[in-house]
Amino acid sequence: MVGLIVLLSAIAWVGVRERLCRGPHHPHRDRYPAGGDRLWCAAHERCSEDRPRVRAPGDAAVLGAILSGSVIAFFAFIGFEDIENMAEETIDPETASPRAVF
Repeated sequence: MVGLIVLLSAIAWVGVRERLCRGPHHPHRDRYPAGGDRLWCAAHERCSEDRPRVRAPGDAAVLGAILSGSVIAFFAFIGFEDIENMAEETIDPETASPRAVF
């Protein structure tokens, strides 16, 4: 379970980091979604010089707090939305939903 959480956290962190680093200034960001940017960048070898970058805080504790907070917020949002969708499919959602949450 811990390995799954670490894996999902790493995926979320990489995705957020890539979006912050690339931003709206990437010339082909809409043409090559989900990893195609890397292929384009590897072919043209000029990704990091032609656009500004956002720098992360240097302290590892601050970065860890930001990462864990963003991951918790993301999965909490997804989880509560799924609870609502599953509650609509039960026979008695007024009693089944609170029991499932706790």
